[in-house]
Amino acid sequence: MTTTTRTRKAPVGGLALELTLYLDSDWHCGTGLGVPGGVDKVINTDHDGLPFVPGKTLTGVWRDACELVAAALDSSAATSAGTSTGTATGTATGAAGGWHSWVDFLFGSQPVLTGADQPAQHEPRPAAVSVRPARYPAALATALRPIGRRPLRDAATFVRPGVKIDPRTGRAADAFLRFEQMARSGAQLTATATLAGWSHAGTGTGLDDDGRRAAAAVLLLGARMVESIGGKRRRGAGRCRLEVTEAAAADPGDTPLPTLASLVGWLRGRDGVAPPVPTAPVEDSTSVDPDHPGETGWEIIDLRLHLDTPLVVQDRTVGNAVRSLTFVPGSLLLPAVLRRLGELPGWDPAGLARAGTLLVTNATVEVDGAAGRPLPRTWFHPKEDTAAAVNRLVDDPREPGAAAKPYKDNYVGAAPTVATVAVRRPERTIHTHNVIDDARQRPTSALVGLYTYQALAAGTVLRAQVRVRAGLLPKSADAALAGTWALGRSAKDDYGQVSVTVDGPPKQLPAAAEVQSGLDDKTTIIVWLLSDVLIRDKRLRPSTDPVVFAEQLGAALQVPLTLTANKSDDSGDSDGSDSSDSSDGLLRRVTATRRAESWQRSWCRPRPTLLGLAAGSVLTFTADRHPSAEKLAAVQAGGIGERTAEGFGQIAVNDPLLVMRPGRLDDGTERSDEDDDDNDNDNDKAETDDRAEAKSAMPFVPPREKAAYAMAQVIEREAWRAHIQREAVAVAATNEGRATVLGFVTGRTNGSVNPTQLGRLRDVLTRLEEKDEITYWLSRLSADGWPSQVRVTLKELLTQKPEKSEESKVWSHLRLGPKHGASVAAGLILTDGGADRLRADTELWAEAVRTLVTNCLTAHRRALTNHAGSTGETTGDVTR
Repeated sequence: MTTTTRTRKAPVGGLALELTLYLDSDWHCGTGLGVPGGVDKVINTDHDGLPFVPGKTLTGVWRDACELVAAALDSSAATSAGTSTGTATGTATGAAGGWHSWVDFLFGSQPVLTGADQPAQHEPRPAAVSVRPARYPAALATALRPIGRRPLRDAATFVRPGVKIDPRTGRAADAFLRFEQMARSGAQLTATATLAGWSHAGTGTGLDDDGRRAAAAVLLLGARMVESIGGKRRRGAGRCRLEVTEAAAADPGDTPLPTLASLVGWLRGRDGVAPPVPTAPVEDSTSVDPDHPGETGWEIIDLRLHLDTPLVVQDRTVGNAVRSLTFVPGSLLLPAVLRRLGELPGWDPAGLARAGTLLVTNATVEVDGAAGRPLPRTWFHPKEDTAAAVNRLVDDPREPGAAAKPYKDNYVGAAPTVATVAVRRPERTIHTHNVIDDARQRPTSALVGLYTYQALAAGTVLRAQVRVRAGLLPKSADAALAGTWALGRSAKDDYGQVSVTVDGPPKQLPAAAEVQSGLDDKTTIIVWLLSDVLIRDKRLRPSTDPVVFAEQLGAALQVPLTLTANKSDDSGDSDGSDSSDSSDGLLRRVTATRRAESWQRSWCRPRPTLLGLAAGSVLTFTADRHPSAEKLAAVQAGGIGERTAEGFGQIAVNDPLLVMRPGRLDDGTERSDEDDDDNDNDNDKAETDDRAEAKSAMPFVPPREKAAYAMAQVIEREAWRAHIQREAVAVAATNEGRATVLGFVTGRTNGSVNPTQLGRLRDVLTRLEEKDEITYWLSRLSADGWPSQVRVTLKELLTQKPEKSEESKVWSHLRLGPKHGASVAAGLILTDGGADRLRADTELWAEAVRTLVTNCLTAHRRALTNHAGSTGETTGDVTR
């Protein structure tokens, strides 16, 4: 049979670009959230805890700059045309101009900007440019990743206060003090971008020579126009420069990225007139459905998916929030699999998928090195203890509330060989975005405004399988599937970047052995739905009736099945599930339904709703005889119902996990709670371990990474400054600490230091960098009546390198000295030799002395006042 379909071609022959973003001032790309009672605006951080520029933000700023370039070029072309015909128009062509069409080609059309009374005239066009987030250099991010370097990660940002100015009075308005978290200036962030369709112009799927020059001109000139990014960019924050270079072409011999100088000459030669924009590539693809092979077995390719960025797998939209599933449906993976396998010569995977001889399972969270399976809905837990699982298929707890709550979004591995069952629940994160109104330059409710994405967290590991009938899989199929995929919603910028690896070469799917249900009755068949099942009744209507499912499963197994009789069928759960108790109190059937909403991306139209039995449902049947192993293997491998190529219809029959008593589950959280208790009881041991970790070998940023090395030095210095502030307050808080620093103790009579002398000490702190003045002031201490012990102490403190000592005393006071037993300096450096360099920094040394002495003097004055108040004396002219 021959099938003809009309589909959009996948972009081929892409050009990889390297983007370098230089941040010349402090910047803020926020989350829209805050910390109550602390920070009003929190900066956006990645999975390493480091600030970054989201791909959406970078794309939006770059597009805005390219629109300015397009407006200028269209205006230039219109002026040139008017001059040549004797008519000086001098007006820009606006959004309808040729260069604006190139902006739409590069960054995609914007249907949301079309008014409600102005329907779109053309099919929405996808973006040819995909921009990823701009992050810290890899060498610096690796060095900052260890747990012991949390203070260094914190030093990459700071909190800046701000106020609102009252326009009437010109002063700060009342109750408008705010605190905003900012990222430090001097950062050099890197990002990657891909320009699809750069080559293969002869095949109709790429750009020709003029098209490449036009695309490069818009992108490179637009990059030159990028001046600021992020919040408060019109008030000095986020000043930046964007540099675009070519990383590597997709194919050898492709045309390189033109230089900006050559593009300027090309534009002048054309008088600024834009070449035509290529039409969206569409082909008539004709494929022949293959004959079914003689073999009945299956070959499988195990896929391991590591989420490099968060992944949005849309479940439903609630208001302005997009909810995400906890798994990746096979319907989302199948197009990517077909696209990659379709590149192999002489093979048509799409035809195999239509024939039911190729399928992709859902990608679920990894549990014990294998794909997780949705927890059976017959498992329940007490309200306050999710680890105490009860299998209601085999147990009927008599204690009230022992099995009150069903599990949700949990996955279990294979039947365990040990007593503890491991379960995992994928982590999901929330991300806030907005759409900027070009006219008002801020989010507005009329133009989408604020919206949030729920996504699977970056770093999550998922597992899936590609199954193909034995004898059909070509060579190198496993190698074709490995690489970086773009999946899910918003996959061209901040989301959906997935690294896919293949676990070895394809292997045969093991045949299902004849397994009994584990119950006394050998004719009982227990079915566990591993994915949603789509079935239709005799009238071809979507059905969730277990009786209809029994009919279709029995037909596939060639064994008549009867749904187990229940004594009470009127019980049900509020989540749409159906739980049927038998006379012995056991749940023989627990089912739920799920609606799957899908979307036609090309035309932005919804597809029909898919309604079926939900994954995790458990049904019990009785049969006249046990089904044959061949039929059972065929159903479990190929699935049952509709759309099995997309992962629907996967089931397990008589799995040992269904009849086991799980007991306490290992959900990965109890161990963490025990560790927290141990840490609370062993604080001294924890501090010792932290110091040992800080002193142990941690990755340093090598000097050859110039950008990362320069940023590492800035972060080191700021981390030391933050530590100096904290430690100075701690030292000044006690009499003993102040005595060590200043040489005298508040309230003692071991030598008098009057307020005038302390005032002179404060004054000299402002001139610590002037060595001659400090030397002269120290030489006058004896003549000015300073006690001898105070003179010795101050001389050691105010001299950067005292005699008979390698380092100033200030570093020992602040636990930053090289020979201090409790030194934390090793945990506050990112470069080899960074601690010695910072101790030798005169400016930092002066700041440390100034901060420490000022805090001690302030605390001394406060303590003296309190001491005088408690004794009924006045402070007078002398302090002790």
